Amino acid sequence: MNRKMRKPKNEITGKTEVEKALLEAEVLHLAMCQEGQPYTVPLNFGYADGKIYFHSGKKGLKMELLQDNPKVSFSAVANSKPVRGETPCKWDWNYESVIGFGTAAVVRDEAEKLAGFQLIMEHYAGPGKYEFAPEKAEIAAVVRIDIDRMTGKKA
Repeated sequence: MNRKMRKPKNEITGKTEVEKALLEAEVLHLAMCQEGQPYTVPLNFGYADGKIYFHSGKKGLKMELLQDNPKVSFSAVANSKPVRGETPCKWDWNYESVIGFGTAAVVRDEAEKLAGFQLIMEHYAGPGKYEFAPEKAEIAAVVRIDIDRMTGKKA
């Protein structure tokens, strides 16, 4: 499904610019499918090298759905703010958004799991070396989304 954007002037072109918009977003919305019914959940996340990482409990609906069908879609919005108008119909909204598709997998490798936690922390707290309590890291799952494609939009 490679559709053209309805308003090409709003498309964010270039991988670097799309990644920048994703990195400036605070929340990622992950969409999964449950027996033909969409299910979406907001997440904290980290991103690097075409992969998104998020953490989760090891059990629950999200993890069940990902096990049944690892194909996902995601969206994120950055730099969102209203633009006031003289009348309701003159209002607008400035934002950058990213929409993408990929395949999710629970990270089994301990080093990659810790790297995923590190990316998530860096996304919100900035560069640094963060220590994770082993007992906390043990009870959480880290999921990696290998991105197939993503597009960006700004308005």
